[in-house]
Amino acid sequence: MSVEDDDDDGGEEGAPAWMATFADLSTLLLTFFVLLFTFAELDAKKFELALGSLKQALGTAQGTDSMLEFEKTSPIPEMFDQPERGRPTPEQQQAMAEAMEHLEAQAKKAEVGEEVAEVLTNVLDKLGFEDQIDVESSSRGVVVKVKDQLFFELGGSDLLGKGNPVLDTIADIAKQFPAGVAIEGHTDNVPVGGSRYASNWELSAARAAAALEYMTTQKDVDQSKLRITGFAHTRPVASNDTPEGRAKNRRVEFVFLLE
Repeated sequence: MSVEDDDDDGGEEGAPAWMATFADLSTLLLTFFVLLFTFAELDAKKFELALGSLKQALGTAQGTDSMLEFEKTSPIPEMFDQPERGRPTPEQQQAMAEAMEHLEAQAKKAEVGEEVAEVLTNVLDKLGFEDQIDVESSSRGVVVKVKDQLFFELGGSDLLGKGNPVLDTIADIAKQFPAGVAIEGHTDNVPVGGSRYASNWELSAARAAAALEYMTTQKDVDQSKLRITGFAHTRPVASNDTPEGRAKNRRVEFVFLLE
């Protein structure tokens, strides 16, 4: 046998078959680690495409249904749908802007209310009617409460005249006030007797109307800025069980509206 024959029979064979499998597995693992490394920069669409390629390489791709199932169960798409941490969405920015505008408007209203209350208190106190007039601020606005005896006879709605300086002051401020003024009549719970009015409802409304008529005809207050309401005995500020309480409940309120 020649040397050449010995070389042909004893020559080295190719790499073992398991090496090919090992090489494929190494390549797939490398691809997988590269994929993990790039997660931070992938958006949801790129991730889906990469996942599909990986599944096909592993031979586990099941078509569109599996991708839909992945989208339902995987948190990755939801992560990419979330706004950047610490940065509000346009809707949140709009809501915050509207909230700031509302707060600024409320602050301006509060300032106006405080100024009106201070002016009314100072001027009305100088008129000498402090025992019959009360000025307070509320969520509605500045409320001037005037006891009915300053304006009217018991059970009547004709202005007496002694309270005209108070009406003049309120009218002058109302003309400069940027918003409206509500005039509200209130009574106690004693039924009206021997009067031209059938009920306290009519009496309270008539008294509010008398104040409005004076302010518009004698002081030229724009009628569109004024409104009247009669509440009868439904909004007491004191108990109707005593004469003192009933006297407090018989009143006319002028509300400088801040709303």
